[in-house]
Amino acid sequence: MNIGAKGRLLTLAAVLAIAPLAAQAQDDDSAVFRTGLGMTHLVFTDRSASTSKHTFGIVDFGASKSFGGVFVGFDTELPFNQGGTPTNDEIVQTAVADFTLGYAFRNRVSVFTGWHYAKYDFWRSGVLFSQQTDRGPYLGVGYAFLIGKGQLSASLAYGDFNSDSGAGPGKSTGTSASLTWSSDFRHGLGYYVKLRLLNYNFELDSTPPSGGSEVKKTITTLAVGLVY
Repeated sequence: MNIGAKGRLLTLAAVLAIAPLAAQAQDDDSAVFRTGLGMTHLVFTDRSASTSKHTFGIVDFGASKSFGGVFVGFDTELPFNQGGTPTNDEIVQTAVADFTLGYAFRNRVSVFTGWHYAKYDFWRSGVLFSQQTDRGPYLGVGYAFLIGKGQLSASLAYGDFNSDSGAGPGKSTGTSASLTWSSDFRHGLGYYVKLRLLNYNFELDSTPPSGGSEVKKTITTLAVGLVY
């Protein structure tokens, strides 16, 4: 692999860290896959100013394909062992997916945009008491630092989503920041460690007759896995 191709592939790791994907590949246009296990910590403050905290396991999966400097990617997190506030017998069910399109420059800087989908169902004592769905675009920038035989990839993105809750439609805005360390084992098999923080605020289009109009959520994810 020449230096330019390696730089673009390492930058691809930084860019898709929005979702994120730590990328290793044999050549410039190879497809790259990521599978890992991790933990997610979700802090959700609803319209009544009640805060729910949930920690649960996830399967972290991603795939990307580059075409020279242009790349596309898909990322998702599949939850299991969902937990919540024990005193309220509360759990959360989530569904998350990100589709990314971007360009990786030879200096390991990347720019990207994409489409985000997320759904959060909050259950208390077996009853659905809160729900929120986010759909919309994001825009960001990434950079890959070469350290020895590995790379430290960083990305920052801003999202502006159309959202819906049980109280009606609204708008969610916020940021996503991610750090991913990745390196090779051997023969094209690598590993990654990913840390991601999302911070979004949701506001209803119209003020409801009761309760507030804002919902806040902070999501922290740590995952470890293989790149192939």
